[in-house]
Amino acid sequence: MKQMAMIFSLGLLIATAEGAQIKTVRNYEDILINASIKEPNNLMLEDDRIQQIKAPGNTLVDACNGKANCKLIDDTTGILTFLPSPLYHTRAFTINLLTEKGFFYNVRVEPKPIASQTIVFKSYKNPVIRARDPRTSSYEKVMVGFLRALVNGYLPEGFTQTIPKKPSVYKAQKTQLKRLLTVKGNRMRGEIFELKNVTNQPIDAKESWFNWPGTKGVALAKTHLAPFETTRLYRIS
Repeated sequence: MKQMAMIFSLGLLIATAEGAQIKTVRNYEDILINASIKEPNNLMLEDDRIQQIKAPGNTLVDACNGKANCKLIDDTTGILTFLPSPLYHTRAFTINLLTEKGFFYNVRVEPKPIASQTIVFKSYKNPVIRARDPRTSSYEKVMVGFLRALVNGYLPEGFTQTIPKKPSVYKAQKTQLKRLLTVKGNRMRGEIFELKNVTNQPIDAKESWFNWPGTKGVALAKTHLAPFETTRLYRIS
């Protein structure tokens, strides 16, 4: 009953909000939002809850305004209530956000003199192309062939390979992702990452975690990772 009441209240808040921003998001994604500098803003997740945030010092002010038992992140709903500080009324800043399900988002906040905003993040749920033999189109066959080439360490003819001097590293609650190399050619781009379980517990990674904007195919060398174990992630876009 408590869970149903919470779902109803979230739906009512979304439906009645004057400035609602509903965004479909993926794990590790950079997300741009607008936020009011006049009234507290609400940021919530569909089918998940905000667990922890990290923001630069002096970017947020107390939005509770003296209310009893008021917190930046509500214990029941996981909603983040925030208000940019006067120092950041005219410049953007980033909030790093972790969720209970282990997702990580970089939220770029654009402060504006607008009404209070309600921002809703909806997780992207559509499946991606798997490493199988498709029967629908030659385009899918090309994409799957390229993905298999990445997995097998084969550089297709006409493609170039780039190894970064300083690999980009993306950290989440349970995992760490490091880009090892990029392959480009034939209007396609492939990337190979090292995926690491940074916890002392086994985890089951999912390819859907890495279905970022522009993703056309993704594959994991293995999904069940022991504590601190690494594997390879292959992505094409």
